[in-house]
Amino acid sequence: MGITLRCTAGPSAGESITVEVELVLGRDQSEPGRLGGDPRLSRRHARVFVDDAGRPTVEDLGSTNGTWVNGARLTGARILATGDELTAG
Repeated sequence: MGITLRCTAGPSAGESITVEVELVLGRDQSEPGRLGGDPRLSRRHARVFVDDAGRPTVEDLGSTNGTWVNGARLTGARILATGDELTAG
C-alpha cells in the first residue's frame, strides 16, 4: 500500500507523487521531495510515511513555515485520510 500525493499548487502543480514507505520533503532532498524546488520549503520540512499500522502519516520536521493539514498547523504526527489537504512551504 502506498500514498499518492497530488500537487495542486506551487512548482509541482499537476504532478502526482507516490510514497511507498517514506518521503522527506525539503529543499535539500532529492526529487520528488524537493517539490519542484519550492523556495518556501525548509531544508528538511516534513516527512510523509506509512506508520507501523500501515496508515499514511505526516509530521513536520521543525520547518520554518510549518506544515498544515486541512488548514490546521501540525504540532505532532498526524494520520492522513483520503482527500486531506497537505500544505508545506
